[in-house]
Amino acid sequence: MIRLLFKLIWNQRRKHFGIFFEFFFSFLVLFAVFSFGFSYLKQYLSPLGFDYKDIWVVELDWNDTPEEEISETLTLLKNQMLSYGQIETFSFSGKNIPFSTSSAIDEFSTEGEQVDADVFKVDDRFAELFAVNVQEGRWFGEEDAVSTYSPVVLTASMAEQLFGSTAAAIEQQVQLREQTLKVVGVVDNFRYRGEFSRGVGGGNGIFFRKDLDSNPPILMVKVDQEAKASLEATIRQDLRSIAPGWVIETNYLSDLRNKKLRSALVPLAIVLIISGFLLVNVALGLFGLLWQSISKRRGEIGIRKSMGSSNTEITIQLIGEMLVLASFGLIIGLFFAIQFPILNVFGLSSSVYVGAIIAAVASIYLLVILCAYFPSNQASKLPIANALRFE
Repeated sequence: MIRLLFKLIWNQRRKHFGIFFEFFFSFLVLFAVFSFGFSYLKQYLSPLGFDYKDIWVVELDWNDTPEEEISETLTLLKNQMLSYGQIETFSFSGKNIPFSTSSAIDEFSTEGEQVDADVFKVDDRFAELFAVNVQEGRWFGEEDAVSTYSPVVLTASMAEQLFGSTAAAIEQQVQLREQTLKVVGVVDNFRYRGEFSRGVGGGNGIFFRKDLDSNPPILMVKVDQEAKASLEATIRQDLRSIAPGWVIETNYLSDLRNKKLRSALVPLAIVLIISGFLLVNVALGLFGLLWQSISKRRGEIGIRKSMGSSNTEITIQLIGEMLVLASFGLIIGLFFAIQFPILNVFGLSSSVYVGAIIAAVASIYLLVILCAYFPSNQASKLPIANALRFE
């Protein structure tokens, strides 16, 4: 039966060229929509590599404070943080904290590889504050203060690109122009830009042990949930009294995340709305084409009914023919879609494209069944006498 349907449709391919093109166009639209959606979904479900909850962000700017006072003030701030018993931990770092708009990118190399990576300047408490998982080696410690080399910690993605595996990266050297760095640890990929970002080089990042005097730092504090409200007011007041000439701005890391999510979801929502209209138009176009195609065959349907075919048999045959028609259009569409994972277009993973192809094919077949059922069912119920009049 199926072989006969394919042969029948192929012999009438010129007649059905318009429908072939409609299915081909519909598949490409769905493939693009699902590729975009699956890519966003995969990024959202991928682990961030850190915990952002209950962290309070304090941005410090020392303005025109004399250089000799900066180090002393920072030490006072650090000692003040240690005096709060209700603080779980705190950390100083550079400007490119999670969910911020700041970034620092540089180029690093070994003898055989060269990669771009996000650069993070952090202190010894940073990994504890963000619950960063150390896969290999260790995080920074006091022993690095007297080290003869510049210690760095790599993300897993960067370690694999430079050395082939995370384990092989430990104690290896990395070159930053004329400076030689030594890898002491490897951590999970640190997706500080948020859930909908892939990061430089797919997640390449490198952490340096920060000198607090080099740039105005960011102070991040993890506070106890129960004492959060009263403690924050106390900390804010104490910081301003210790550094009266400094600009001090506070925020929650979770609020920065929500802001980042909203900015990323706006273009996604626009694309989904446009795609929704396209899909509705595709469905209406398919319905109209299928209705017209089936309506022209009322005479044929009358002959089949007069020869004993039941309404169900006629409906199944008409829907089957439409599915075969769709298959011819999909074959052409699949030829183009398969090129995307092969050529690595847009840098998306093959799994995203394969999932989009499967979802698009399934959606086309579902649309065909839904759009073909009503006109097929109506045509099969046409009285024999009325149907034969068209013949």
